[in-house]
Amino acid sequence: MLDERTGAACLKERFTKAGYAIEENFPYDVDGATIYLDGYDPEQKVGYEFLTTEAGDRQELTPEIIALLEARAEDGKAWILLVDEVDAPEVTDLAFAADRFLEQVASRK
Repeated sequence: MLDERTGAACLKERFTKAGYAIEENFPYDVDGATIYLDGYDPEQKVGYEFLTTEAGDRQELTPEIIALLEARAEDGKAWILLVDEVDAPEVTDLAFAADRFLEQVASRK
């Protein structure tokens, strides 16, 4: 299983390679609640969060917050990749998820 630091570094590499200016540990407002994304490009409104038990992400990213983030993506307001450590136990899994997400974002912009 990947740790928080390794997962976030993998995602930053993929997003940076795709042309995003990633700011780490970005404070992001979701209807009055501030969450801290592992990485976010505020100009292009694209970012990511690698959810891990180690970082306590599941307490911050409640089902309600996740639904609001998904609604923003549907409305084209912001795109945040959420990947749970359980779904991406290896760097290759995480890189694959990031690349697919980035392809989808590019096709929607």
